[in-house]
Amino acid sequence: RQLPGLLKQEREALSCSLTVLFQVQADPKFQETEYAEKAIERLMQMCSMVLKNYINKERMIQEQHAQAEQQQQADSTNQEREAVQVEMEREVLGLVPIISYVVMTGLKDLQSELFSRHVQILFPLLCELTAVSSWEVREKVRSVLLKQVGPILGVSYTEEEAPKNPEDDGGSV
Repeated sequence: RQLPGLLKQEREALSCSLTVLFQVQADPKFQETEYAEKAIERLMQMCSMVLKNYINKERMIQEQHAQAEQQQQADSTNQEREAVQVEMEREVLGLVPIISYVVMTGLKDLQSELFSRHVQILFPLLCELTAVSSWEVREKVRSVLLKQVGPILGVSYTEEEAPKNPEDDGGSV
């Protein structure tokens, strides 16, 4: 008998909660209510929690890969470590669509004044996300940085104008 897919259910609930909170804060009618501020605070708390969790697990996986390369000996602790790593990688892969299509898309479409109010929390997390292994997440982070952070810094690029890699602009890193 197989256990219920609790991680899948948790991810689906998280995705639904975040989607609803992003939709609610975008509704002009809702902005007039007494709950608007609580909703945006809850949204930012959830986004921060999800991003920190993803970043921490991603970092642990990267560290475990580095350790595994250093220790090529096979013993029971390595097998246990590998099992934990595989499970963590599965969790991280399950979070990628939520990070990419719910959180990053929501942050990109967030009203610029709301994003600006929370940029001190969001910007360091976005910077950390530039180093994750998922290209999909990094691409979505790029979009958020261009649309939301660029104008705060006085830099305006459309996604089409911004170079995608150093070769695109003829420069070097």
